[in-house]
Amino acid sequence: MNINKRVQDVSQVFDRRWNVNRDYQGRQQFLDERKDHFKKMYNIHDKEDRRQEILRANSVSGQVQNLNERMQAANNEQRMIQRNDFKNNFR
Repeated sequence: MNINKRVQDVSQVFDRRWNVNRDYQGRQQFLDERKDHFKKMYNIHDKEDRRQEILRANSVSGQVQNLNERMQAANNEQRMIQRNDFKNNFR
């Protein structure tokens, strides 16, 4: 018959608490996962990603692409206005 002691050995308690307090890799992994979670939740980008996006937007091809998108949006707006024009019988 095995009798389980309610009081644990002092060395076991010390070792368990020492390992918990010095689990740097597990703590760092937890903090990294938490940081990634908040970045996804609040749509936060790294500095390098933001810098690359700004450089792309300020380049010649980025400016041409933005201009093209704005022209397309204005064209779509004009087509919607013409489609819903009551005065000219929807021409």
